[in-house]
Amino acid sequence: MSEQPSDARYDFDSGYTSRPEPYDIDKTMEVLKNADEHAVLPAGAIYGLSDLSGEALVTFRAGWQTLATARRRQLATSLVESIETNFFLHYEAVAYVLLEDPDPEVRQKAIEMPWYVISERLFHTLMTMAQKDSSTPVRATAMSALGRFIYEGEMEEFDVALTARARQLAIAYYEDRSEDLDVRRRSLEAVSHSTMDELDAMILEAYEDDEPMMQASAVFAMGASCKPRWAEQVIRELDNPMPEIRFEAIRAAGELALADAVPKLIASAQEDGDDYELRLTAIWSLGEIGTKEATRGLQALLSQAEAAENDTLMEAIEDALETAALMSGFMLPMFEFMDDEPELSDDLMDLDDLDEDDNDPSRLN
Repeated sequence: MSEQPSDARYDFDSGYTSRPEPYDIDKTMEVLKNADEHAVLPAGAIYGLSDLSGEALVTFRAGWQTLATARRRQLATSLVESIETNFFLHYEAVAYVLLEDPDPEVRQKAIEMPWYVISERLFHTLMTMAQKDSSTPVRATAMSALGRFIYEGEMEEFDVALTARARQLAIAYYEDRSEDLDVRRRSLEAVSHSTMDELDAMILEAYEDDEPMMQASAVFAMGASCKPRWAEQVIRELDNPMPEIRFEAIRAAGELALADAVPKLIASAQEDGDDYELRLTAIWSLGEIGTKEATRGLQALLSQAEAAENDTLMEAIEDALETAALMSGFMLPMFEFMDDEPELSDDLMDLDDLDEDDNDPSRLN
């Protein structure tokens, strides 16, 4: 689970930070070689590695292995962080260099870098890494990344034959009890968007597994499957004391649009502490559910975030409200009975008339 993003992140799309001037490749490599390994890398260097090609890519590849392992790890992490919030950055070319790095931590980060890429070249690279990489965490991460190719294949946006190969590999790894736990559970997650007949049995088996992390992957798969049959289990796991399982239940509640989960999701979004990933996911799920109760909850949460001047939560809540507006318009003809939804309980918040306690900025610090 994660803390609130720090100011050191490279959020160039933010309205508060202008985009930096990218360094040329020579200046970028000079900075990477000479900067203190504990210092935050200049944004210009991070921006300058986007869309590398030609001689610039040759220069980067030649200089990459001259960098210390700590620096390579730092850069890989910084690139992954930057691309999460800056959709104009493209590190596909850099990722292929890093995927060949001798350090497994760098390779693992490199897999996360081209998350937006669906290509046969990347598919074959990930298939090879999932089967042959010397690092088990790298293999598990590669299997996880193959999940989006399986999903795109289900949507007929990627080669059907290649999709079948990835799906078969995932099933084989999941069913192999001698395989590493992380590889097995990431394999289950990878096929969770699939329409294959055996998926429900796999999810149920994983949910009843003795390993809590396998149970967490089962809850992930419940949400990804988009099947209402899992509603009871997902709502039950919203109270699970294990953070990983509870987090997956919060996300699954949104994916399944479970209106009965709204009060618990609002409570999760209000929790004190630094687990911003959980809180942001609860907010996202409220937007996906989109009922009147969910919308009122988001509006109250937005008032609290504004009072606390919490930009991270404000942005997430505003996005969720936009989604909720779309979802409510889409579902209105199907769910007219929602006019009779109960009000949120008083122990959460008064959604129609926020009192002074609800506007206390300390609740969202």
